[in-house]
Amino acid sequence: MRRRVSTPAIQANVPAAGAGVVVGGSAAARCTGSRVLGSCWVLMSLLFAGGVMNLAVIAALMLMLIVLIEKIAPFGMRSTLVSGGLLIGLGLWVITC
Repeated sequence: MRRRVSTPAIQANVPAAGAGVVVGGSAAARCTGSRVLGSCWVLMSLLFAGGVMNLAVIAALMLMLIVLIEKIAPFGMRSTLVSGGLLIGLGLWVITC
């Protein structure tokens, strides 16, 4: 399930130009940051626990995402064939470059 934030909700936190923009801007940043942290805290904690910028952890999470898409996508076998073809192509590109 994807979380959507409407544009008016974001624009309500953006201050108008003039005095107090720095204070208003930091309040808007805190509000937006808390919204992101609230919706992505599991992913952030997995990446932090695995090591900051650890490519192996990022690759493992991407692989889990690919498997999840293959399992829940309504496309059936086509999504498996497409992802398999893309991974084979990526592997060939890595070997030849």
